[in-house]
Amino acid sequence: IVGGLITDKIIEPRLGQWQGNSDEKLQTLTESQRFGLRIAGVVSLLFIAAIALMVIPENGILRDPINHTVMPSPFIKGIVPLIILFFFVVSLAYGIATRTIRRQADLPHLMIEPMKEMAGFIVMVFPLAQFVAMFNWSNMGKFIAVGLTDILESSGLSGIPAFVGLALLSSFLCMFIASGSAIWSILAPIFVPMFMLLGFHPAFAQILFRIADSSVLPLAPVSPFVPLF
Repeated sequence: IVGGLITDKIIEPRLGQWQGNSDEKLQTLTESQRFGLRIAGVVSLLFIAAIALMVIPENGILRDPINHTVMPSPFIKGIVPLIILFFFVVSLAYGIATRTIRRQADLPHLMIEPMKEMAGFIVMVFPLAQFVAMFNWSNMGKFIAVGLTDILESSGLSGIPAFVGLALLSSFLCMFIASGSAIWSILAPIFVPMFMLLGFHPAFAQILFRIADSSVLPLAPVSPFVPLF
């Protein structure tokens, strides 16, 4: 609320009113695109029905083979590849129906082009993933969390000062890293267990992070969206 009020009452009035013209125009779908969407919808329903047949029956092959439960089960453990496969199959059906994909060589090209816009994110995420993996492997996050918890409890700063400290640290990192998920990947291994040791729900640490992230990141100097705002 505070971030919204500051943006609405202080920041936006200082920016002035935009007087430009928008070049974007709404385009109607062609008959080929409408046909492709219908085919994609049918394929989506067939895919969901196939997954349902493997999950809903008590002896479904995607249920737990011993207890026949859904949680845990191969379905829950494999939800990420299932989602990837779903979008791949539906996209492939749409591309073939609209004749965007005419031969096998078209598929890699269509997959590569959109990824060019994500190159910066991938370059940032790859080393962060290695950092998080090594951080978890070494258990440094747990040692730091326990140490910080002891310091905060012994100094009597385990309440509001700890909340404000995490919010300020998140805000500081937002000034140098434009990806909220990257910042959370750095903070989560330490502050989630720390707040759990202090007696707070794990989601509470993310709430504090999101308060700072949503207020600071849109106007951070490294954010590529600042010129648009």
